[in-house]
Amino acid sequence: MSEVFSILLHNRQRYEQGKEGLWFSLPTTTEKLQEALRGIGISAHDPQDFFLYDYRSPQERPIKLPRDLVLSADMDELNFLAARLEKLDAAELAELQS
Repeated sequence: MSEVFSILLHNRQRYEQGKEGLWFSLPTTTEKLQEALRGIGISAHDPQDFFLYDYRSPQERPIKLPRDLVLSADMDELNFLAARLEKLDAAELAELQS
């Protein structure tokens, strides 16, 4: 899988302490996501502390998505979207964004 866009994963407690979040590439696998969440201190016991703070796309293949849409979506939706966008060629992607 190649990066379609990245999201900034954050832990509310760490955010309030001024600590950095973790940029994470999509599409991904469940295992990689779980590992990333553990890396910012999120577990199955405290999923409510997890939130998305931002997104970005690679310069060589920019994708314009409404920021509010990305930040309000859940991880499964974003991963599905990234997997679908990954299949588009440059012309299809340009048409989608026009």
